[in-house]
Amino acid sequence: MQDSTAQPAAPSPGFSAPRLAEIVAAELRGRILSGALGDRALLPKQDDLLAEFGVSLPTLREALRILEAEGLIRVQRGKRGGSIVSHPTPATAAYAIATVLESNRVGLPDVAIALQEIESACLAMAARRTDRHEAVIPVLRSLNERSAAAIDEIAEYRSLAYELHSEFVASAGSPTMALLAGALEALWLAHAQDLAADAVTEAVRRAHVDAHAVLIDAVEQGESESVRSLSRAHLCEATRHSLTIIPDVAIDSSSISPGRAGRVRS
Repeated sequence: MQDSTAQPAAPSPGFSAPRLAEIVAAELRGRILSGALGDRALLPKQDDLLAEFGVSLPTLREALRILEAEGLIRVQRGKRGGSIVSHPTPATAAYAIATVLESNRVGLPDVAIALQEIESACLAMAARRTDRHEAVIPVLRSLNERSAAAIDEIAEYRSLAYELHSEFVASAGSPTMALLAGALEALWLAHAQDLAADAVTEAVRRAHVDAHAVLIDAVEQGESESVRSLSRAHLCEATRHSLTIIPDVAIDSSSISPGRAGRVRS
């Protein structure tokens, strides 16, 4: 659905086709980011876009390629095909970060360290919340108890463990911190999840559940500095198992290009 208040781009005869494509892409990008075009909505039909923007078909296709490269749309072929809107996620930011890290030849261990620091900071912030007893602790405890019950169901355990770590980050109450942690999490998973899956044995899973329980208790008691130290130590140990198997992995942005990011934590 188009935003009836949005003004269509006004292409000028003086602009080249690439420049016109950027103008059309910018207009559609604005509608996506504002929510005027909802997540998973279809863009208007090609003929409607051509009529609205008054550009050639090659120019429109180039505009759509720009949005697709940014991860804001994905093109679906077939009878029910079209350009489907994809609102940005932490994985979108992860791809941008990955391109910079790859160009500087950064390795996966550096990502692990950054993730340890940011998630630890988020939990320390959660421990300082005055509403943590009502808004934070019940959610964290429930997820960890469910993780403990799913120890022998590896897929279910991994899904719950990922959800718990996501809640560790969200409990800070800071969308910016959540975005940074989520981007690094997506980047880590894209490189380590499948290669290091065997590192998460039953004994390791049980140790993680116990460590999570200690962390949650410390958050409940408001011990922010203790929480930070405990979280850092836990994440260091958790990533160590993976890094012993994949010690020399360099960041590869193609592993997390739009649409390829993993969603389940090891």
